[in-house]
Amino acid sequence: MRLENGVQAAACALLLVGLGLGGCASIVRGTTQKLSVNTVPQGADCVLRRDGEVIGRAAPTPAEVKISKSRKAIEITCERPGFEPTVAVVDSKFEAMTVGNIIAGGLVGVAIDAGTGAMNKYEPTVTIPLKQPGGAPTPLPDTRGKHRRPKGSPTS
Repeated sequence: MRLENGVQAAACALLLVGLGLGGCASIVRGTTQKLSVNTVPQGADCVLRRDGEVIGRAAPTPAEVKISKSRKAIEITCERPGFEPTVAVVDSKFEAMTVGNIIAGGLVGVAIDAGTGAMNKYEPTVTIPLKQPGGAPTPLPDTRGKHRRPKGSPTS
């Protein structure tokens, strides 16, 4: 009988630990992150919006902004004298740490990460080429994929 109680106690303890660890990405990666915003040329005033709501400002660029994570994209509008206002979009991506919830936290952990935004992340660095008068974007230096295409520019 003692063995059964010990097994029951161990199972109960494992369940409590599993529930306590629910939301692995929330615990390990957090619900916020830093986003480094740069423009070419530098010195712009950039406003970050999600669903039309201002969530941060990078001024002057380059600057780092602490943002909350979400599954929704961030729209960054940058302005600098002598250049047209330029808008870029940074999409949210799936945070791989969330997969750990299947093992450690189950559906409870996934629900926590989904609710807090922790199951998402953004590229840590965004470089935005400002549009010159007439609409041509400023040529970018070789950043090896660390920039986003300005909203409305042709894809190639």
